[in-house]
Formats: sequence, C-alpha cells, structure tokens
Amino acid sequence: MNSDWIVDLKKLFFSHRQQDLDVNAAIELKQKYIPNKLYKYRAVNDFALNNLMEDTVWCSNAADFNDPYDSSLCFDFSQNSINESDESIFNQKDIDRVTTSTNPLKSLIDIAANHTDTSIEPDMAEKLYEVLNEFTANQIIEMNERFNDAIKQGYKICSFSERVDSMLMWSHYSENHTGFVMEYDFPELGISDIRSRCIWPVLYDDNLFDATAFFNEQKESGGFNNLFGIIASIHKAKDWSYEHEWRLILPFSPSDPSLNYAAPKPKALYLGSKISDENRKQIIEIARAKNIDIYIMKLSHNKFAMVPEKIEFNSESSHNNSIQPTANAPAD
Repeated sequence: MNSDWIVDLKKLFFSHRQQDLDVNAAIELKQKYIPNKLYKYRAVNDFALNNLMEDTVWCSNAADFNDPYDSSLCFDFSQNSINESDESIFNQKDIDRVTTSTNPLKSLIDIAANHTDTSIEPDMAEKLYEVLNEFTANQIIEMNERFNDAIKQGYKICSFSERVDSMLMWSHYSENHTGFVMEYDFPELGISDIRSRCIWPVLYDDNLFDATAFFNEQKESGGFNNLFGIIASIHKAKDWSYEHEWRLILPFSPSDPSLNYAAPKPKALYLGSKISDENRKQIIEIARAKNIDIYIMKLSHNKFAMVPEKIEFNSESSHNNSIQPTANAPAD
C-alpha cells in the first residue's frame, strides 16, 4: 500500500485533540485510494452461500477474530502520578522535578522520603518503589485488558483483501483452496454511502496503538477524539501484512449482536483450485442467476502462483451435462 497518503490520513484522523480532526477530509482522501477490487475469502457453507445470494456480509466483533490482539490498544497513566497526589506535601520545585523525570514514580518516592512531613524513612524508599512500581504495572495491565474487552465489542467488522491470489489466504480463510472469493467495488457506491465511508485501510506496525494522549486530553480539556476505537481497529501486527487488508467498521453498541449487513452485489466470484465438483456447480448456478462473472483459480505449472481463468456459463453447462439449479439458488 502506498504510504504517502496514509501520512496525510493520520494528520486528519489520528489526532487526540478534537479541534484538530477533519473527519470529512479524511474520508474524502480515503475515498480516492479505496481499491475498486476488494476480495472476501469464504469457505463453502450455508452462511457464505446465503451472504452471496442475499448480497450481505457477516460483520462480527473483533473478539471473535483469529488475532488475539485485534482492535487492541494500550495506555499508560503512570506518568501522571503527580497529578493524583496531595499537592500540599509538594512545592513547585518538587512538582517540576517529578514531571520532568524519566522515572516519575521513583522521583516522587524519593521526594516523599526526604520530606519533613512524611513518615517514610529514606532506606524504605527503594523497597516502596519496587512494591508500588509492580502494583502500578499490574493495575495498568488490568485496566488495559478491561478496556480492550469493551473496545472489541463496540464495533462490527468485516475484513477484505486487496489480493485474490494469496496462497496463504486461500489456505486460511477458504478452507485450503476448497472455498471461494467474492469481489466487491466499494468506490462505485459513492462517498455518501455509509459502506464506502466506513471502510478503512489496515495499518501494520510493531506496537499496539497507544491511546494515552487521548485519555489525557479527556482529563485535561473534557473533549477528545472519540473515534480512537476505529484507529485501534485498523492497527495490526506486521505479521498480518500479507493480507493487505481493508475493513468495513460499523459503530454499534457493545450489546448488539453480530449481524449480516447489506453489501454491494459482487462484481465477480473466484473458485478455489481444489473446490469440489458439487460446490463448483452450486456456486456457478448462483453466479448465473445473479449475472456475476465467475473464475477458477488455476495453479501455475512453473512457479508458486495462481491465475484466475474465466468460466463461460455455456461451456461450463455443456461440460457438466447441463447443471441443474440447486434448491438454494435464487430464481432469475
């Protein structure tokens, strides 16, 4: 993915300050770069076939996905310890020392241990620091875990890929090349359509999205960028970068269940190289009824690659002795 426009997208959408946001400009920028071919990998089952026939996609909670870090964020309030302290104990010099320290908690304890109004003995300071540091770390981890559990329930997500020829994705998401892929054109919907507005590129990084500044902004000014859940949902580990993923991210209440959501009619279908004859016939009949182009993924004879080869309905019917429509296929 070209990264130049992503830098501009972050400036418009990723700021923790509400007044620096320009959501409409971010969506207008993103609209220019949404691929006109995004692919959804599926195994052949009743759920996938119903999505195909009804022009829907399954949108579920991030907690149901195969990535344990999906839609996770991190934050650290330990740097603000001084703000929670009783300022009557400290003078401005002490406060300045703590707020500029690389280890605020350690500095805070050292100051307290040497303060005339404290019962902390200087030789107790190191032990106290060890105990409080461990306690603080555990509290932050617990808070992160609870908050991430809530974030994972707050959006309903459907994933797509820029690639139809990924060997790994056919293996992982289309049941070892026995499934199929649906191709969608989201830009065709136009910028006013909720589905094109809510589809975002996934960014791959070594670190979780750090939301500390967002929470600090809420504390300091009472307002902040409340779209940080979307930002967390489009951050994934670099191990997943082979997926070249885009996500439809729909805001729902955490109490709302996963759901089928209206999707554009697929532009094309792609059958896995190992799809069964029965499933091949069934999907071809659905494609014919919906007037959707259909392809079969052919394995290259001299390199590790797959090439889509178009299936012509007439020749396919002749080849299969006039395939009969299945009970699940919609009428013309």
